[in-house]
Amino acid sequence: MKKVEFLLFIPKSNGQIDRDLLLFTFLAIGGTMVGLGGNEYLAWGAFEIIGEVILACAGLACLVFSFNSVGDKEKLNGSFKGNLIFSESLISVEDKEFRLNDVLKMEFFLHDYDGMDRGYARYHSIPYISNGVGNSISLKMNDGTEEKFNFQLNYKNEFQKKMRDILISYHLQDKISFLALIQYIGISDSYELIQEFKKELEVLKRNGA
Repeated sequence: MKKVEFLLFIPKSNGQIDRDLLLFTFLAIGGTMVGLGGNEYLAWGAFEIIGEVILACAGLACLVFSFNSVGDKEKLNGSFKGNLIFSESLISVEDKEFRLNDVLKMEFFLHDYDGMDRGYARYHSIPYISNGVGNSISLKMNDGTEEKFNFQLNYKNEFQKKMRDILISYHLQDKISFLALIQYIGISDSYELIQEFKKELEVLKRNGA
């Protein structure tokens, strides 16, 4: 039986303060105070001086962190613990096993891989490199419960290359829709590839795959 494994990632339950978000907050506060201090109607001159000091300090901090952090990976807010294992009839997560017969529907959220350049995403003042742990699977069970797990991808298109056959099996077992399937295997933008894939599926269905 074919199996595919990915590292299971457990995010920290408590959030952490994002350094760049904190810097941008101070920049916003400083800018607001400068604006209020420069307003003749309010006549809050002291606000303008304090605001300029905050802006200067926050701006200097941005420059220092940007210079020292170019090419750094984002902080790993969590830890790796075991493997997420896929097979045609079973999904294993640490000491848990989920049989496909007990799964009503599954969804994958795939937008990350180790080494991916995130650019200036979110509030970051510099380009930063991903750890590839922003991928997850959601399992909706027949009993109404839902399970969600995060996992790491090591390179671009790793999921499509390793999981293609298993994903097709999940689709044939009515756990993944056709539209989701073609997106997961990376052919949703090609009409020709979609038509060829439909023919492949028809053959598999006739052969009882």
